[in-house]
Amino acid sequence: MGDNFMARHEKDPHEFVEGIIIGSLIGGIIGAAAGLFLAPKSGEELRQDVSDACSELCDSTHDLADDLTKKGKCYAKSARNQSKKWISGVKNIVSDLTESAHETGHEVIDRATDFKNDRIDDAIELAALGVQLWKKFRK
Repeated sequence: MGDNFMARHEKDPHEFVEGIIIGSLIGGIIGAAAGLFLAPKSGEELRQDVSDACSELCDSTHDLADDLTKKGKCYAKSARNQSKKWISGVKNIVSDLTESAHETGHEVIDRATDFKNDRIDDAIELAALGVQLWKKFRK
């Protein structure tokens, strides 16, 4: 059972924290209610204590909501900044690859042109040699 508990919460730590917070709130409510109802007090004192406890619970719930909202905004900002960094990195990689591909393409074209020109020069030399041989044999 312990292994399953740890494995489940390693996958989603936010769910784990949320469970802790909700469990704490419910436990606090139950504990406060039990303390109020089991304490020997008059009806008026009990009603006042219940009212005070509800006010405290309401305040702590608002504080918790404010804290969670701030944390949520902080997480969202952090995620936005991180994604901007990743996007920038990907753009740089794509730019570098594009530039490298253009350079490689130009190199291939230059080498093919040089190869073609060299073959043309070889053909001209062979033709000239052929003309010289033809002239020699014709004599």
